[in-house]
Amino acid sequence: MLSGIGPRDQLSAVNITVKKDLSAVGSNFRDHQVLYIRFTLSNQAIPNPDMLVTNADPEFNATAAEGDVALFLPFKDFSSSYANITALISEQDATAYLPERYAKTEALLKGFLSQRKILVEHYLSDYAATIQKPLARGTLTLNITNLSANPVIVRNAFHNPVNRIMLGELRYSPVETGPRSQYQINDEMYDASIKAGAFDPTYAHSSGACTLMPEELGGCVNPQLRVYGVKRLRVMDTSTLPLIPEAHLQATMYAVAEKTVDIIKAS
Repeated sequence: MLSGIGPRDQLSAVNITVKKDLSAVGSNFRDHQVLYIRFTLSNQAIPNPDMLVTNADPEFNATAAEGDVALFLPFKDFSSSYANITALISEQDATAYLPERYAKTEALLKGFLSQRKILVEHYLSDYAATIQKPLARGTLTLNITNLSANPVIVRNAFHNPVNRIMLGELRYSPVETGPRSQYQINDEMYDASIKAGAFDPTYAHSSGACTLMPEELGGCVNPQLRVYGVKRLRVMDTSTLPLIPEAHLQATMYAVAEKTVDIIKAS
């Protein structure tokens, strides 16, 4: 945006000369949200974290494995109400849970509705991890008090109530230790998790904000990764992803980078 490519109203507000009025810049921002859950186990496996921490044998530390604790489950795998809950998405007024700019920009709204149709299909499928493909859309804007500072990010995590309902469908075992059993209503569980510090709106998987989509659907770059209306400028990073994958982004971006090299060589 500092170079003059972005929403006209934002650029004009800070006296930046508009080179390309592209409302999609800074829109369609997404991330993976994370809920940290603790369990009380009656029978510890061997080896277990305590053994690795307290045992002096260096072999334990040398063989410590961490990180293999994430599951990306389809919605239907943990909810018998998956079809009814998913149906709520299409019944929503899309603008009710989107940033204000979507109601003012036809291309952005059309693009989200196209994405929403795909998300509904994914939510009903056997392979998509639903909470990993959120309905919420955040924004990335200039810091008007200091243009040299980092941009202002508004994530809007779980702003759409359907994703909160989906989260409430999860059942924890073997023993739930937080947010605890006294919270039975979805909103109560959601609020209690936030207060307990168990919710994090980012898993360091920020993406979107400069998406590869048709310009008439709120896109910023074309299939050759060229910015619409700008010569000799391409973008290649996670900001170009139209929909966030239900996976960590690093391997995906390695693949995108390889494709980008082929695109540049062929041009």
